[in-house]
Amino acid sequence: MMELQGATAANRLRWKGPAERGRTSLLLVLAIAGGAACARIAGGTDVQSGLVGFGRAAELPSRERVASK
Repeated sequence: MMELQGATAANRLRWKGPAERGRTSLLLVLAIAGGAACARIAGGTDVQSGLVGFGRAAELPSRERVASK
């Protein structure tokens, strides 16, 4: 039981810490910018570019959650 608690604590430190939150935030910002740029290049309006960017950003965490399970 103690080993399981230790592994759980280590997992929380590794995946819930400030470094992981920063990495995830950076990935979300880059996904928003990349999606918006692709939509803008394709001739979309500013609003469409923003929607595509936020859509790409929403896909990223869901993919990571699926991959981690």
